[in-house]
Amino acid sequence: MIDLTLFILSYSREDVYYIDPSLRSVIVFTTTKRPQKGGLIRYYVPEYDPNYIVYAKPDNYVVSKCKDPLGNQRLCVEFPPSFSFTVLQRDSALLYMMPASQVKEEILQKLNITKDNVNELYVMKASAQLIGDPERRRRSIPLYDYVSLSFVFPYGFQVYSYYSTAEGKWKLVGSTLNYYSMRIPQAEIYIAFKPVYDTIAREIVRATGEEKEKKEEVVSVEAKTTGPEITILKEEVKFPVGVAELTPEDKEMIRKVYSSINWNEIKEVIVEGHADPRPIRGELAKKYPSNWELSVFRSLNVVKYLIELGAPPEKIRIAAAGEFRPKYPNDNETNMAGNRRVNFYVVK
Repeated sequence: MIDLTLFILSYSREDVYYIDPSLRSVIVFTTTKRPQKGGLIRYYVPEYDPNYIVYAKPDNYVVSKCKDPLGNQRLCVEFPPSFSFTVLQRDSALLYMMPASQVKEEILQKLNITKDNVNELYVMKASAQLIGDPERRRRSIPLYDYVSLSFVFPYGFQVYSYYSTAEGKWKLVGSTLNYYSMRIPQAEIYIAFKPVYDTIAREIVRATGEEKEKKEEVVSVEAKTTGPEITILKEEVKFPVGVAELTPEDKEMIRKVYSSINWNEIKEVIVEGHADPRPIRGELAKKYPSNWELSVFRSLNVVKYLIELGAPPEKIRIAAAGEFRPKYPNDNETNMAGNRRVNFYVVK
């Protein structure tokens, strides 16, 4: 994590965190202000890469290895005297977030995360901390006049819960969450969030108002009077690890799917790709940076072949869920193989 520190007794801080949809990076825009002109030192963890800093004002800041006033080894970014300081940096998401299953139990309890939903959620942590000079700390505890931290999650993600170690006000608007507090020395912010994708499963719930039990071969969901009828086909295209290309056997199965659909009488066919949770590494990551891209290309290759067979493009919609909508628990190789799939949904 990143500790941002100032050698004055109080100042204001405003941060905006933009989370990348791939969960691989976070863009942070920070503005700090102080009542008197003076310098600023931002303390980072020792392994922090200063090349992540894209823009900073005032100019002529100096980067060095150092120890903070509490004796901890840090990477220092020291700014010349000013009233206001601005930094834009693009950080690895590993600095801020992790799967909820890796978070301490006491924090999970604060976030109302249970064993039933822990595998569905991620937790983002951000810190605001004033250390200050030890001698001055003995005379007075340094405080933030106010601190405002905003977290902007991309489309497809939903904030589940949030918690701060310091009292403050929260405001959630759509997928943007703001925390605001005054006269505090420090705060640790924890936000639980989850991917929520506009996939067919959600459309089914909207159309019917309830989830139907899955039948052995075909799940047919009857819509409300004004809603669509959605049928989940039993056929699925299965894929090896890290593969999106179709085999001759896959194409034979897709031909059967194509022939079974009366394309003149339907509204559309939704082709939804999935992946298992294995992270993509090495050379393969250049082609598929995450399981998002892998699941998209699985859907795309199926759709391309359907169109080659004569399916009308205007009646096909691509969907992808990465590793986040498994059909089976990802607890063994057989189940993960079943989760590397493409599903077909027929909407009438």
